Amino acid sequence: MKPLRPVVIQKSTVRYETPPGYQAQVNWGKFAVEWEGTTKQLYAFVMVHGYSAYNNTLFFR
Repeated sequence: MKPLRPVVIQKSTVRYETPPGYQAQVNWGKFAVEWEGTTKQLYAFVMVHGYSAYNNTLFFR
């Protein structure tokens, strides 16, 4: 039987490597939290460093 899909010759993902200190990914989010009987809005700043995958997370009210 002939396969329905062609055979994949190349990998579908290519890793993007950078030296330490050259690249990071940043996200900013807003969400609601139940705290002491009331709903509060919280904000989060998240930065993931590309080389080490070290995660910095800061929360703001």
